[in-house]
Amino acid sequence: MAASSSRAYCIKKIDINRKFFYNSFVMEFEVIRSTEGIYVADCYLEKIFIEASCLEELHEGIESALNERFSDKEKPKPSDINLIFYQE
Repeated sequence: MAASSSRAYCIKKIDINRKFFYNSFVMEFEVIRSTEGIYVADCYLEKIFIEASCLEELHEGIESALNERFSDKEKPKPSDINLIFYQE
């Protein structure tokens, strides 16, 4: 895995009528493509790990893991999920 600092949560501050509201749910997955072509995605704070042989399989794996993880609470919107790609 790449040795980088990955933020799984960011805080977006919104000023509405001088009151601050926080939307704190942005998920980041660190995605590494190995020299063999395998994709490995990690979301460290939610402890989600996915391996896939292609991008379509990676997308399905992330969607499935999020559905399972957030079955009893609000699931993040697609626009709140960030994939950060690295290559070995």
